[in-house]
Amino acid sequence: MRVAVCSKSPVKLEAAKQAIGRLDIDHEGLVFVGVDAPSEVPGQPLGMSVIAKGATARLAGGKELEPEADLWISMENGLAWWGGPWVDIAVVKVELAETKTVGTATSVGVEVSKALMVEATRPGKTVGKAVVDRMGGDGDHANPHLELTGGYCSRVDLLADAVRAAYGVATRK
Repeated sequence: MRVAVCSKSPVKLEAAKQAIGRLDIDHEGLVFVGVDAPSEVPGQPLGMSVIAKGATARLAGGKELEPEADLWISMENGLAWWGGPWVDIAVVKVELAETKTVGTATSVGVEVSKALMVEATRPGKTVGKAVVDRMGGDGDHANPHLELTGGYCSRVDLLADAVRAAYGVATRK
């Protein structure tokens, strides 16, 4: 099985590998390839519709760049607000080539403080960069979730769970 991850982000590739590795499928001959599919949204997406647009664009781009894949996985993180605190959340899409079905899920949203939110929306900034600048953490701007959750949840963990959920949704359609 050839799995195309619609990003070259090492965090997203690892999340896909962990998620697929935990599925009850034949893992023999499993190959993962990361493709540089553009999100077509700002570097720090704001709002669920923008985050979802980024995941959809990455999925379409990944299918164009890796048309022979058996499975495409697209992930886009951003900031969303539901009347309470802002949260960093991902929209994940999984498409199965055989059935052409798409499953969509979200990661668990992780609260982002107002101060980090303000900083993250400045030009050239993201939540990850703001966390590294303000809080230190492990210095990995691609994984602010470890710092935001006090070391309990990494971005890989949260994305992997969402990938498994989206895969499950795709198989049920």
